[in-house]
Amino acid sequence: MNTVDVLDTLGDILENLQALRGEYVVALGGDQNVVRTPEDLVDMIERKYLGIR
Repeated sequence: MNTVDVLDTLGDILENLQALRGEYVVALGGDQNVVRTPEDLVDMIERKYLGIR
């Protein structure tokens, strides 16, 4: 799986999240984070794994 595949998969996940309502508890790296929007998920991944923000 290359970077493009990962980004495509993440895009699919975000589209599915946009179709849902409410709060999503996403466990990444053992940490529990409340994700209310697809943007929250992207922000969390950027902070935790990419060192952005």
